[in-house]
Amino acid sequence: MSREPGMNEFQTALEYVDAPVVGYYDLTGRLGFASARAGFEIWAEIGFRTNFVTGRKLIVVRRIVTDAMNEAAVVHDVMYETGSVSRAMADAIFRDAMLFSGVESWRAWAAWAAVRAFGAPHYTAKLSP
Repeated sequence: MSREPGMNEFQTALEYVDAPVVGYYDLTGRLGFASARAGFEIWAEIGFRTNFVTGRKLIVVRRIVTDAMNEAAVVHDVMYETGSVSRAMADAIFRDAMLFSGVESWRAWAAWAAVRAFGAPHYTAKLSP
């Protein structure tokens, strides 16, 4: 992935199919995000399973969530599943990726606040202290 230093960039378009589990989707192509904040790329590989945004069926969440968040949500899911960065960093990169994707600022901040408040049980900590 080539980009200017300090710039965010999605590598590929999001490609997915319905997974055997209702409400989940399997990627049919790789999805990469070059994070200016982290200084490296985060990749979701073919076959990675996501539900895009957890809690999408809740009324308050439906008012915040848009399909423009899907790519950022996949990247966030990868970071939460792998524990490749701290939870705080994963959530900040999620916000950056949403803003990069054109999500309105208020929606990105609301989604960031939601993952900060309720995301801990879903995070896999693999970093050494």
